[in-house]
Amino acid sequence: MVSRSIYFSSRPVRTSYTIPYWRPTITPLPLTHPLTASLNPTLQRLGPEISYLGLKVISLNLVIQNSIPTLLITSDSPKPQNFETFICPAIREILGVKRFYAIEYYFDDRTKYIDRCRSHYRNYESIRLPGQSIGVEGIPWGTGTVGGFIQFDHPSMKNQSFGLSCHHVLQPTRPATAPKALIDQRLRHLNKKEVLHSAVRWKSRLRSKGRARVVSPASCDHRNFIHKAKLAHKKLKDEISAAKNQYWREYNQEPDDAEVRKLERASAENIKELEERDCSFGKVLVTSGYKIHPETGGSIDWGLIKMRKNILTANVLVCKSPLWKRFPEAKILSIGPLIPGQEVCKLGRSTDLTYGTVSTSLHIIDFDNNNLFTKERAIIGKHGYPFAMGGDSGSWVINKDFQVVGMLVGHSNAGVIAFVTPMEVIIKDIEAITKKKVILYGDFAGSWGKFRMGRIWEKMTAGCFH
Repeated sequence: MVSRSIYFSSRPVRTSYTIPYWRPTITPLPLTHPLTASLNPTLQRLGPEISYLGLKVISLNLVIQNSIPTLLITSDSPKPQNFETFICPAIREILGVKRFYAIEYYFDDRTKYIDRCRSHYRNYESIRLPGQSIGVEGIPWGTGTVGGFIQFDHPSMKNQSFGLSCHHVLQPTRPATAPKALIDQRLRHLNKKEVLHSAVRWKSRLRSKGRARVVSPASCDHRNFIHKAKLAHKKLKDEISAAKNQYWREYNQEPDDAEVRKLERASAENIKELEERDCSFGKVLVTSGYKIHPETGGSIDWGLIKMRKNILTANVLVCKSPLWKRFPEAKILSIGPLIPGQEVCKLGRSTDLTYGTVSTSLHIIDFDNNNLFTKERAIIGKHGYPFAMGGDSGSWVINKDFQVVGMLVGHSNAGVIAFVTPMEVIIKDIEAITKKKVILYGDFAGSWGKFRMGRIWEKMTAGCFH
């Protein structure tokens, strides 16, 4: 028996220890790994057959998890009791691959995640930039991100820019955006707003009359930001009142609170400006609907927003931390290929700036849109952190050469794995529907330069007259 010192006899015996937070490390399967060539062709066959085993699958992901090659099965329902004894052996028999790999089950309970907007510093600028929050006016759900802006190489559209995002962001009608009890109610509400589940047809004369209006930030984000501003204003008033009472008790006289009243007025004016702000962004012009590419087998999900006239737009990435730890801002000048293994980043409404690596294997996904399993490209978050969450759909994926290589269309596994459609595929589909060549400019008519000069002038005048 171990005796305790008299100096520590009054202290309780420590019986438990804090375990540090642990998360599974997920990395892409190397392109040279034998499983890449042997499992990739059979994964798509596994998708439909796995439904007969009693599994409702979101995605089938071939990755390296904790240094072990793993087939990661992601579902929105809890793990079945017979998963290890019956389902895993059946899956191995269907795949017919004798090499070593693990099969893991991941319950992606999305009700635990609150997709808060973390890009307020971008949403309230006078210029429209990639990564801003967008949504359909009057709809408090279905938020997303505008990835960037394009133009058409046509004389009649020379000064018109178009925002690019996802169809399911601009037409938020799929069942996944709401609990089952609310689907019918929401669909009735969407019919009043003239929001369709099918594709929005292209009109060659750019007529957007009757089309859904898009706002930025999204209605729920704008409302939440006003609520936060009111809470901050109330907290400021309470602190001022407490300070006044303490000053009166100590000195028996009213304090000189001119500066304090100035702060309170500024806070109240800020709330008033937010409530009166015109959040109009544009109108839905054309969308792809939900469809599958006939050659790649991947989903196509995009939508174009006709921007308001006389609005400044620029394909410039602006974020709080420098891109790749070197660049405070960067123009997106061209479209590049989505290469397996390359490092990429994105700016989104929910997770802001994140980094990841393009997966070397195809991921089999059931988006619940096409009623079929599709083959998607995926990006795995750096160091096992989320690359995207709900609300980041529509974000452009950028490589180190600041080329746009893809657009986010979904995520799984708490955002660590995000699914992306190659930008080259999206642009070709847009050109096929509109019969017009797409141009990607980094800076429309010098908008970014005009915006920066305006900011410099504001600082100069503030220094001269205040």
